Amino acid sequence: NVYAAMQIAARPENAGKTIVTILCDTAERYISTALFTE
Repeated sequence: NVYAAMQIAARPENAGKTIVTILCDTAERYISTALFTE
């Protein structure tokens, strides 16, 4: 999805516009934190 957002942002009609995408995360780095204590 990041690649597609970059391609869309490169189009001339999108110059000066904000393109938003969501990058999925496995949350692997947070497993040992308080977020996963319950």
